[in-house]
Amino acid sequence: MNLERIFSFTALAILLAAGCATTDEIVNLGPNLTTFSKEELMKRKAITLPPGYNTDNFRKIRMNVFFESIDGKEKVVDSDGRIVERQLAASQNLGARLQGAMAELNRFTVRSDYNRGAALVENIRKGEEDVKRDADISLSCKVTATKEKEKRYDDTLVIYEVDVDYSCEDLKTGDVAFAGHAKGRTARSQFVGITGRVTGGFQDTPANEKQAVEQAALKAVVEIANRLGNEYPVGGRVIGTTATGEKLTLDKGELDGVGANQMCVVFINDGGVDVALALAEAFPKKAGTSQLSICRWNDGDKDAKPLLKQFKADPKAFLDANKVYAVGYGMPVPPEWKKGVDDDKYRVAK
Repeated sequence: MNLERIFSFTALAILLAAGCATTDEIVNLGPNLTTFSKEELMKRKAITLPPGYNTDNFRKIRMNVFFESIDGKEKVVDSDGRIVERQLAASQNLGARLQGAMAELNRFTVRSDYNRGAALVENIRKGEEDVKRDADISLSCKVTATKEKEKRYDDTLVIYEVDVDYSCEDLKTGDVAFAGHAKGRTARSQFVGITGRVTGGFQDTPANEKQAVEQAALKAVVEIANRLGNEYPVGGRVIGTTATGEKLTLDKGELDGVGANQMCVVFINDGGVDVALALAEAFPKKAGTSQLSICRWNDGDKDAKPLLKQFKADPKAFLDANKVYAVGYGMPVPPEWKKGVDDDKYRVAK
């Protein structure tokens, strides 16, 4: 798959086709991501290292994932015209679905504990070694799913929204590394007769609702994974080069979290300072290594210039004498996630 943008998705929106209107209304359903395209990085004046990188983390990060509670509600109008809430049955197994999704992230070795979060977090705080030694970080999530119906001129829009409050703890220090809120939304159009019976379009059966809620939840998970990827960027050591130095070998592959066409910065530590040497594009193998193709040298940097001169004079000798690394921008999304999110497109009558 040729992806020039990691975590880049097609616009996730509902196109509200106007029956009598002259324009369509665009509704943004997310996810909202921080992404880095090849075109954007090539246009930047300077080649800079991504924030949050650490050579100590150029390995599989071991992560516990906890879903502490699942709460699903549907907002409905009762016979007196009041808005009331009732349990949304489709959300009951949502936590298990999300824990399975997180386990698909190649960047991390994931241990998932659905509905055991509070107890395990307490065990970690008490210092229980069987939990602590097997993980670097702990991601705790609280999930809420809601359903609302919006009546429009000639149809009803059924909106499913999943909210996730999350916190990531560094288990070595006990500090909160970061925390935030992610949201995923999806919508369906249905036609309701004067009797209140659905006559066409989306049928909110348990199976259909389960699919809609999971699509919304997947968008929230994608946002969290995007944050994780930017907080813990994947990287490795450059262990090989061609005679020209235009192609390099990285000691990490797809199963380590390197994505196809992921943009990377090649760098070296010079006197205690990390100096960016080049911008490169990654072509990972399934396991083991990736090929890095140089896109742009950092010739405009005064600290990089003398190092690049040495490297280009004899790339192989330079690698033998120095530790050269590469770190990626962002984190690739599993293909299964991308399909689930990209398929969420609907054209409904306004």
